[in-house]
Amino acid sequence: MGLRYHYKRTEDGPWESSLFQKNAAFNCVLVKKLERNEVKDELVVVLAGSAAPRANRVKAYTCDFCIEINPTTASGENANEKELLNIVDQGSLLGHQDWIGCMAWRSLGAGHMLATGSHDHKIRLWLFSPLTNINQFVSASEESEFIMQKISSMDDDYDESNIDELLEGEARLILKSDQNPSTAITLEAILIGHEDIVTDLSWKPNFKGEAPCLLSSSMDRCVMIWAAEGTDGVWSPIARVGSAGGLLGGSIGSSLLGFVGAIWSSSGNKIIGHGYGGAIYFWSYHAPKAKSTEDAKHNECSATNLNIEGGIWKAEPGITGHFAAVEDCCWEPTQGSYLLSASSDQTCRLWAKAGTTNNICDNIHSWREVGRPQVHGYNLTSVVCVGVGRSAGGEPLHRFVGGADEKQLRVFDGPTSTLRLLEKMGIDCGMMHDADERRVDRAYIPSLGLSNNSEATEDITEFAADNDDVVLPLERELGVNSLWPEVSKLFGHDTEIICLATNAHSMCNDKSMNVIVASSSKARDVENASIRLWNVDKSKCIDVLKGGHRSTVATISFSPDSKFIASSGKDRRLCIWRQNSSNESDSDKYSLVAAVDSAHKRIVWSSHFCPHDRSLLATGSRDGFVKIWRIEENKNAENEIDVTINECFRFEPAYKSGKTEAVTAVSFAPKLVDNNSVPEALLAIGLECGTLQIWSIPLSNVGSEFSSKPYLFHCFPIVDCHAATVRRLAWKPVNEKIQDGSMSTESLNFVLASCSLDHGVRIFEVEITKK
Repeated sequence: MGLRYHYKRTEDGPWESSLFQKNAAFNCVLVKKLERNEVKDELVVVLAGSAAPRANRVKAYTCDFCIEINPTTASGENANEKELLNIVDQGSLLGHQDWIGCMAWRSLGAGHMLATGSHDHKIRLWLFSPLTNINQFVSASEESEFIMQKISSMDDDYDESNIDELLEGEARLILKSDQNPSTAITLEAILIGHEDIVTDLSWKPNFKGEAPCLLSSSMDRCVMIWAAEGTDGVWSPIARVGSAGGLLGGSIGSSLLGFVGAIWSSSGNKIIGHGYGGAIYFWSYHAPKAKSTEDAKHNECSATNLNIEGGIWKAEPGITGHFAAVEDCCWEPTQGSYLLSASSDQTCRLWAKAGTTNNICDNIHSWREVGRPQVHGYNLTSVVCVGVGRSAGGEPLHRFVGGADEKQLRVFDGPTSTLRLLEKMGIDCGMMHDADERRVDRAYIPSLGLSNNSEATEDITEFAADNDDVVLPLERELGVNSLWPEVSKLFGHDTEIICLATNAHSMCNDKSMNVIVASSSKARDVENASIRLWNVDKSKCIDVLKGGHRSTVATISFSPDSKFIASSGKDRRLCIWRQNSSNESDSDKYSLVAAVDSAHKRIVWSSHFCPHDRSLLATGSRDGFVKIWRIEENKNAENEIDVTINECFRFEPAYKSGKTEAVTAVSFAPKLVDNNSVPEALLAIGLECGTLQIWSIPLSNVGSEFSSKPYLFHCFPIVDCHAATVRRLAWKPVNEKIQDGSMSTESLNFVLASCSLDHGVRIFEVEITKK
């Protein structure tokens, strides 16, 4: 609480600080220089906006750099050392009735203008005018002193709005330098138009001969442009962008909660807004179409003039992303057409690789948010894609299951509007192969509802234009018009959903299997620690795996042939469940066949089967170890198959400050790497500190005494890693079917996606060169 300045006495000296204003709370500070009248040097002015329960004001201070420090005494101490800066309290600018949250400064021809924005929804403009003669100073100071005496005589419950009437047209404050008059501050205007907190102010770049133009953002979901119009110079809004009134049933990730900032581009023909949900908005100015040659020349000469009759501000695709922890991510299972991510910001977002047209991005490899399939009233915890196509004998294409801090699972199907957009972006969505599948055009969320209805309430402009240009959806459209319809709910859990897993990846290679989704929930007892298996197409729970765990199951993984399910979690027990044989009536059910009671010393966060060997399993734990396990099947004396699980390797991926880092995510790459004719599996590892690594696991003679050990294949640069715990790693499916699953060409490209508690989703291209 208070104001403090920082300084260095010499260029190479240490930074020091000094507190010059105590016992007061301030929300924003602005430091500017003013030219003095009779001398050529400058006067530094410090303006601070208060943040008090009442009586908020703009405090004004001046500071001089003329310092004298007395010589040191015999003892080596300074006898009378003065502060480096001589800071003088010049007074206050009154009027705001709530916290002052932002300020902006602009130089004029013969003075300066200060704009202040407040939580009282108002903007005040203060004019700083130099005093040219002593008579003007005496008149201004007498008027100011007379009014201030009136204000000081008011009781503590005075209404600050009355100050504007008392001081209308009069000098609010006189800045003095060395006891000489310098600058008079008057109230130029009060801008009233916002309906909520004013969060940011920005002056348009000062082009020669152009009148001042102010940009303001507010939590009322609007960004407004202000300018003085007419001969009287009355300030009024000349443009308004944003979403006035909010979005009923809109996404929390959209502009529902307003804007926290806005600035001009350097050219002054674009404005950039920062939404409360983290999104960056862009608007560009478009002059009216010229009706004649003279109008065209006028518009060309007035490119920076925003007050052209008929000109409009058009929204452009912005920069979006999650604004809370991202808990899970998964690829579309058939060919990795897009990536889905689920977050605690209560949204599920769809990311796809954009093209190279100017309408999208100048970067060749640009991943953009092109849809927001699910928005919710609960934090989302997990998501799995299950759509492999009816032609493959599975679920319809573009279907996913989402879990949240609620007791049921929700199933969503892709609408035709999103699929058409992806097709225009050059992404094959298989619409021709699933032509018989009935799909709705789009979905919407009713007011006070949690489910996405399967039809729209009004006509909405298509995302993709009729021509060949691709136009990505705007933030407003992402928050409302890109939702996927909810087709069913899966009930059965008694507590909140924690983890989801599916065998949909196996269906791409073996059409004889059924798509199964496994789910777990928060648990403190054996009953709730069960795993439920679902047939999503029939909205049916086909099995409940009980007796394996005593507390929350944090990770579930299917083997590549769906014969085994591995599960582990808070109780540190690693369980292996085997599918019943095909000749049994309940072939879709699984039975517990092996378990390791203390697989790790701490909670097991992640597990994953090797896609090329159903008997190879990796687990990562909070104890800092990654373990590689081998599942073995042997016939006993009674000709029955016994399943055992044995530990092959263990290793610690990384250290930080001498401390073992928890392993929070593991995932095997979809193809093998050939190292001197020895096939090796690549294992991506994510740590609690955000570090990402790739380890190589040799597959020859795994489990034998003389087998080679895993080694660090690649460590991602720290600047490319996450800043917080990695929650999930997912490799993009590889389309090419290479015989024996290994790499046969000189190089192979992988795509790895990761999500983290730092609110980020990162997508990496990994190129493996054959040795």
